[in-house]
Amino acid sequence: LIFRPNVLARGLVKKKTNTIGVVIPDVIYPFFTEVIHGIETLANESDHKIILCYSGSKQEKEAEYVNMLLEQRVEGIIIAPLADNRNIKIFKRLIQDGFPLVFVDRRLDEVNGSYVVTDNAKGAYKAVRHLVKLGHKRILLLTTGTKISTVQSYLEGYKKALAKGNLSYRESLIKRCEETEAGENRLFLGYNIMKSFLLKKPHFTAVFATDDNFAVGAIKAVKEKELRVPEDIAVVGFDDLPFSSFVDPPLTSVMQQKYEMGEKAVKTLIEIVKKDDVQLRKILLEPKLVIRQSCGGGARIK
Repeated sequence: LIFRPNVLARGLVKKKTNTIGVVIPDVIYPFFTEVIHGIETLANESDHKIILCYSGSKQEKEAEYVNMLLEQRVEGIIIAPLADNRNIKIFKRLIQDGFPLVFVDRRLDEVNGSYVVTDNAKGAYKAVRHLVKLGHKRILLLTTGTKISTVQSYLEGYKKALAKGNLSYRESLIKRCEETEAGENRLFLGYNIMKSFLLKKPHFTAVFATDDNFAVGAIKAVKEKELRVPEDIAVVGFDDLPFSSFVDPPLTSVMQQKYEMGEKAVKTLIEIVKKDDVQLRKILLEPKLVIRQSCGGGARIK
């Protein structure tokens, strides 16, 4: 990606466009649907329009869309950056040149920028701590294989909850779903990895899946082995997607403030634009554990 000085230099943009660029990796996953809803609602209320770009989890498309948005003279960009990102230099350059940029849902450790994300470490801690309190000592972590901030945070919270319960961390109980394509059916990913893992007759009594789709897929695999949820294996998911309460049994899940995440991303971006400063805004949203029947507890929110 080649930057054009007249595009990046904010001082040359004399006329406000009232337009915000949004770049996300996945339009199929319900999580981003709610985030986008929050972005668009507040943008409209603030007399702004959005240009929505879908990178398809491809680095090249992400870079192309960022450049296109700059050429469209957007006032700022909200982006959910990809894992193992090769566009880090682009983001650093944008921030260095004072261009308003806000990361949403995930951040990049190598880039010191503004972001609005869930406190995923705390969410993972709440989920695993709940399972530990229910008496589970060997808890399988079902997550993705990407090296993105969210995944690292899940692992941090998982380890902290185990340590709190005086339980040992075992690498053998970490199973990673490798996503090869954007929008690949995560239900099947969770199902397939759990099915293959159950063939090994592993010793675990609970599963913490960092995605509700992984969790639902895992439940199907467990049932096919004629095991019961939660009596034989308890399951907890993450995101609290709309279908989670309709699963059999209803899925315990960590609720993210998805709509609010989108709203706060817009508020943060507009604040940066109006104040025309480089002060970083780092916002962590509080997760809540919604307890349903998949882990053996009655329905309630913690």
